[in-house]
Amino acid sequence: MAFGLDGYMEVLAISVIMSLATVLVSKFASNQGAIKNLKLEMKTLNARIKKAQKAGDTKEMNSLSSELMKLTPKQMQMSMKPMMISLMLFMAVFWFFGAHYTELVVKSPLNIPFIGNQLGWFHWYLIIVLPGSFLFRKLLAVE
Repeated sequence: MAFGLDGYMEVLAISVIMSLATVLVSKFASNQGAIKNLKLEMKTLNARIKKAQKAGDTKEMNSLSSELMKLTPKQMQMSMKPMMISLMLFMAVFWFFGAHYTELVVKSPLNIPFIGNQLGWFHWYLIIVLPGSFLFRKLLAVE
């Protein structure tokens, strides 16, 4: 198709590259140490909230919940820059896919609920990019 391979192979290759690219953007455009510390702090607070809930200590539970709510915007702020960069990449790739692979049909050996066994480029992309991103995040130790 666009690069001389079968369309499904081209979408596969581009999807794997996109998975890796977004994980690398997350790794290098954010402070991984700070994110890891923040997640640990939030996990600790959640454990303390559950403990207070079991003990029936509403005052402590509300106090801890308030602390947790203060950390949530920090977490969002830390993920905003990589998210914006990734969004630009996705927009470019989706435009490219929409322009070159509108007629692409990938036949799945499985009948996927609500989709069937005839996949367009978007569903094929999702099937590749979601597990690919998970795998690359684990391999590259990205929070």
